[in-house]
Amino acid sequence: MDNVLSGVSDDDVAKPYYRHSRQLLASAGMNFRQRATNSRKLKEKLVADITIATNKPKVLSLEWDSSAHAISFP
Repeated sequence: MDNVLSGVSDDDVAKPYYRHSRQLLASAGMNFRQRATNSRKLKEKLVADITIATNKPKVLSLEWDSSAHAISFP
């Protein structure tokens, strides 16, 4: 699997969703290598788990600036 694009409504849901998705992929023998978020709270967890992607990952071949909440064309 290459990429997964998903979202949750707020920070209170983001961390449990992240933990559950990691466990789900691990149960299938897959590693959750990179994750991008615009949640400051979740970014701290991603840095600690060493699973954070760059600040501008590609989403559907478009660049997503998670800090500015903006998608731009190449």
